[in-house]
Amino acid sequence: MHQHHKKKNKEKTMKSFLLILLSACLLTACDNLKKPVEDEPAIDISDAVAIVNGSYISKESLAKLKQEIQQRSPGMQFSQKDLIEELIQRKLLLNESKKFNLANNPEVAKKIRELTNTTLSQSALRHFLQTHEITDDELKTEYDKQVTNGGGQEFKARHILVKTEDDAKKIIAHLDEGGDFITLAQENSTGPSAVNGGDLGWFSPQQMVPPFTEAVIALANGQYSQQAVKTDFGWHIVLREDSRAKQAPTFEAIKKQLLPVLQRQKVKEYLSGLRDAAEVDFLVSEPSTDDPENNKPLKVQSIDDKKAEETAATETETTK
Repeated sequence: MHQHHKKKNKEKTMKSFLLILLSACLLTACDNLKKPVEDEPAIDISDAVAIVNGSYISKESLAKLKQEIQQRSPGMQFSQKDLIEELIQRKLLLNESKKFNLANNPEVAKKIRELTNTTLSQSALRHFLQTHEITDDELKTEYDKQVTNGGGQEFKARHILVKTEDDAKKIIAHLDEGGDFITLAQENSTGPSAVNGGDLGWFSPQQMVPPFTEAVIALANGQYSQQAVKTDFGWHIVLREDSRAKQAPTFEAIKKQLLPVLQRQKVKEYLSGLRDAAEVDFLVSEPSTDDPENNKPLKVQSIDDKKAEETAATETETTK
């Protein structure tokens, strides 16, 4: 009895989730707010998972729904029957939209145009990346550049973070008298590393704020700062424990990480080229930040208004 009740609850939860997912898809137009096509692709019965009023639901649709759920809620699992039931509901609702000719509803038509434009814009970017693949030579060049720029040393250090310079001076005095840095850090530091005696582990200079990095670089291994170091976090007493040449990752280890970096660079150049080649006119004016009178909502001009202004300006110049 308990297992039956548990099973019923699980089924109820899964169905509720699928209905929520369906609602989200309808609101955000995940799949079904695309421009309806009267002639849907022919589906062979061997490639179908269900038939609704003579119309097949494809195996591809089922695979896409599984992918959709994994993207929205990773780790959630549903039975194939529940997923197919979801597709059946979608098909029935799509048929209802056709019955009431909702594609011609002005609001729906507007949404379809917006989604179509968004999809086509994204497709143009994907097409660009597919036809301008990043080569291994480009990846290697980027790797060499990053390794060169990121070269140098890494440091291992501890610190004691306090609120005031006077507090820092007192701790430095204790250290000068032979006090133990780790103990003083555990007792006085306000930073999260206090429990570990102020241990910051290994880090590269770029990982720390400039004043802290400069202080660490200026010290010798085993030496602590004689002057407190001021940053936005407070006042630091720094102990440099060790240093080493920075260990660069191998090309193969970060090759996949470099790919999106170069893709973003190529897309940026691509969009910049499109922008430079296009004829663009702004039809709104930026408000002045100095004059309160001008801090009003942007005035949008129609193309006809803009042309009329240009014509009037030309006529004024002619009559002078």
